[in-house]
Amino acid sequence: MDGNNNIIGYDEKPVKEFSASTGIYIFQPRVLDFIESDTYLDFPTLVLKLIEAGERVMGYPTEAFWLDMGNKDDYETAVTELKKNRSAFHIDG
Repeated sequence: MDGNNNIIGYDEKPVKEFSASTGIYIFQPRVLDFIESDTYLDFPTLVLKLIEAGERVMGYPTEAFWLDMGNKDDYETAVTELKKNRSAFHIDG
């Protein structure tokens, strides 16, 4: 919609693809210098602080299976996926 609520286009159920952080992080010990004691610091803010300071921050793309584990339903989805295809998760037994 435009600023007057006129519909100016329509995209039915768009597919959006974007990169996401999968939660595997490796840092040099000097990164600890960017973390203040007793002060809240989330991961995105830490990454931005590192970039601003000129530190090299890299990502490694993967095609690996990934699920967000934010709630009970997500966990149940993960269990279902694991049961459907154990070999894809490299689990013995």
